[in-house]
Amino acid sequence: MITEKGVEEMTIRSLGIMLGSTLIYPTIAYAQGTQHSQTSLAADAREVSNDEIIVTAQKREQVMSRVPVTMNVATNKEITALGITKTDDLAKIAPGFTAARVSQSGSVVYTLRGVGLNESTLGALPSVSVYVDEAPLPFGFMAQSTALDLERIEVLKGPQGLLFGQNSAAGAINFIAKKPTRQVEAGIRASAGRFNTFDSEAYISGPLSSTLSGRIAVNGVHGGDWQQSYTRDDEIGKSRRAAGRMQLLWEPSPRLRALANVNGWLDKSDPQIPQYAGPNLLAPPFALPGVANYPLPAKPTNRDADWSILPAPAGTSPLGGTKWGNDNYFWGAGLRIDWDVFSDVTLTSLTNVGRARLDSITDIDGAVFDTQHYRLTGNLRTTDQEVRLTSKIGRFDLTAGGSFEYARAREQNYGWIPDQSSVVAFNFLPTPTRNVAYSANQTHKTWGIFGSIDTYLTDELSLIGGVRYSDVRHKLLGACIADGGDGGFAAVGSFLSGTARSVAGLPPMPNLFAPGGCVTLGPDFLPYRAKDSFSEDNVSWKFGINWRESSQVFMYASVSRGYKSGSYINTAGLSYKTYLTPVRQEENTAYEAGVKLSMINRSVLVNASVFYYDLTDKQILGTLVDPFFGTLPVLANIPKSRVVGFDADITLLPVHGLTIRGGINHSDSKVRSHMILPRYDSVPEDIYGFPFPFAPKWSLTGQADWEWGLGDSHQMFVGASGLYNSDTNAIAAKGPGTRIKAYGTLDLRAGIRASNGRWEAMAWGRNVTNTYYWNNVGFNGDVLGRTTGLPATYGVTVTFKLINK
Repeated sequence: MITEKGVEEMTIRSLGIMLGSTLIYPTIAYAQGTQHSQTSLAADAREVSNDEIIVTAQKREQVMSRVPVTMNVATNKEITALGITKTDDLAKIAPGFTAARVSQSGSVVYTLRGVGLNESTLGALPSVSVYVDEAPLPFGFMAQSTALDLERIEVLKGPQGLLFGQNSAAGAINFIAKKPTRQVEAGIRASAGRFNTFDSEAYISGPLSSTLSGRIAVNGVHGGDWQQSYTRDDEIGKSRRAAGRMQLLWEPSPRLRALANVNGWLDKSDPQIPQYAGPNLLAPPFALPGVANYPLPAKPTNRDADWSILPAPAGTSPLGGTKWGNDNYFWGAGLRIDWDVFSDVTLTSLTNVGRARLDSITDIDGAVFDTQHYRLTGNLRTTDQEVRLTSKIGRFDLTAGGSFEYARAREQNYGWIPDQSSVVAFNFLPTPTRNVAYSANQTHKTWGIFGSIDTYLTDELSLIGGVRYSDVRHKLLGACIADGGDGGFAAVGSFLSGTARSVAGLPPMPNLFAPGGCVTLGPDFLPYRAKDSFSEDNVSWKFGINWRESSQVFMYASVSRGYKSGSYINTAGLSYKTYLTPVRQEENTAYEAGVKLSMINRSVLVNASVFYYDLTDKQILGTLVDPFFGTLPVLANIPKSRVVGFDADITLLPVHGLTIRGGINHSDSKVRSHMILPRYDSVPEDIYGFPFPFAPKWSLTGQADWEWGLGDSHQMFVGASGLYNSDTNAIAAKGPGTRIKAYGTLDLRAGIRASNGRWEAMAWGRNVTNTYYWNNVGFNGDVLGRTTGLPATYGVTVTFKLINK
């Protein structure tokens, strides 16, 4: 006889098998939902199992499987096994996440579920916000070396504006560092791999007094050249990076805790050189024949590229006599104070500052010609303060607080471009045009107040709701395209001004354009250095309902709204003032519903969700055709667009020691407004119905690990992981040259470890099939250039730990 409980269990099992049969496999966790206070949190952990991951995606500890937002999590063990060393690598655990690296600035364009901003200048504000221990990194350049001594990484999908504020309309990434301990711990990890790459990390943690403990962690990477020229015998691509973090935890009483940290990184590596993908002639009649007919690699690989031997002759420009390379750094400091005012009321203060500098000299044309050589310099500053109060009153969990953020980006770009066709076209002027400079300074000040409440109507049913008000002030100072000092572009500016003023019936004023001065044309077509500002405010919110049938079934539905703030384009070919027009803030209203199932004594875990995004004023990097300089990048708003899709993952534990995980994301993005944008080749195109840039429709990840005992004191293990992204495009228009083809990669690993966790040795291979793929395409002067992925790499990693128990 089948009991009512038996029918229920069979139904759950059938649903799990039905969902699981459609999957391939990763680790998707969930966060940003309800909190049951510390007491019920512990009860939850006991009920579901003692190996349940605790996350802090809602800025408080919660059991991962009891919070209603799609999220991917990687623990420290997975971070090491998968070789996650930078934010780009999160595609290995988070289907629907893409990272497009930009050769010129070193910034990365992050996209989640198809939503991102394909603008790559140093001061660009992303749609996916990045945090390290709740300290925001508002510029993508700052987030390059964040994977140091981590406890876990959380990738939250969907608008996170309620708790994370502006610029998280697509999602948020949280890096959670390991904290100081009350017992002595120390460890070292060392890796040796292909291209003579050595990567090491060490840490030590422990008590300094009865109330004070500390932790120090450092990391260093030293690698040889990995890119190779396919037209001559030459190589480039060395790695020289270091990072560190120091923390002090003071606990003078059980009710008061203060955590201070100082962290930073240094990068003196070679910049990645783009791979030549074809011509993109700005002024075809004046292009060098060799640029249009430059050879392509016969059988292209990820290593193939080409570049000039030197940026420029000595004394000819700010690049003269130098070498390709980076001299970049970041440092940050933070203080977190938690005060338990009462047993169920906590006051938290978070203070963080960050500084970064970029000085990069790179060849971005992918050829031996002098069409696009740049020295990009810049400084970034950020200051952030948040104060919040969390409490539990009966069946209500409350959070309320306020925040302030100041972010500034100063950027200057020196170019050596004598062979560029649009420059050659002006060589009839008295002074040859060789150097050009772009500069811009932006500041963003954001104030916000927020509050949320979780209401438990019954033990099974709860409601969530919250709202945040944000006020943002933007300023632009000193933006212009300028003469590089040789007088060439000053002559060009005088010529353009005279021509435009003649057409407008105004007298010429050529003496206003001096060497080293701005040549951007403003009112009356005279030299113009931009000074502008604008303000905006918004209300982010979230409302939802959660139903917990048992420890096996959790269901939720929500509607939320998030924003990405407006901004100016930081540098571009700013020949006219109108190109500096800022974009408005972007609004994302998200509808989402999901279910999480735990079956067969937690040997089968299924998480699935569906979502619909209604976007207003979606920001995009578009193009305009300048009558003198050809196609130039500009920021634009798409009035209406949408994304519809689903996320799903399954974890299988079929036998002791074997774990199989798989995940899938489907994100179908579409422009819903008629809007004309020129392609990179200046051909105008209506982008209605087109997908977003860097938005693959299908994304899959998978992982399988098997461990078994080797006697009583050792364990052997083998594993494999992979990812697949369908094709997408680097711009909204469907120009054939900017297509990013579909690709998949496979990683393998095997090793042995001590059963007590004291040491481990692992051999690994990444992209073992040596798949040729690229993650970005850009039109750089007269050429199209691809940013390729890494080739096949392999090596060994050895880990030792000292644990004083």
